[in-house]
Amino acid sequence: MLQIAKHRKAVAVTISLSAIATIIIITIAVAAGAILQCSLCYDQFIPENIVL
Repeated sequence: MLQIAKHRKAVAVTISLSAIATIIIITIAVAAGAILQCSLCYDQFIPENIVL
């Protein structure tokens, strides 16, 4: 009985860690997408010859 309880705790920890990892990956992906969009918009509105 004790082993099952320990195993459940390990499973819960593993699920929690994988959930956190998934959230972090999604956050990074969304941030990267936003940065990419902003850089594209920046190029659109401010031509390179004005910047240089």
